[in-house]
Amino acid sequence: MNEVQNLLQELNLDATKIQELAGAVQGNPFAALSKIQELGISMETVQKIMKMVMANPSAFIEMAQQAGIPDETLSSMKDQMKRFT
Repeated sequence: MNEVQNLLQELNLDATKIQELAGAVQGNPFAALSKIQELGISMETVQKIMKMVMANPSAFIEMAQQAGIPDETLSSMKDQMKRFT
């Protein structure tokens, strides 16, 4: 299990919530902010997750695949991530 996955488990984010978050990120990463607030994730934690994702994007994608994120969503997430790396 990678760092991001450990942190998400600590936050009690199951695969369903991760899929909801991925869906929100798919169209516009900034649109996911309201979903993050709805899930009760602090901005400090979001920044921590983003640092982890940027440091190791492949581990994040692997975790998302294990969570059952559809391939189409993963592809879109990869495209979004390329903009920030």
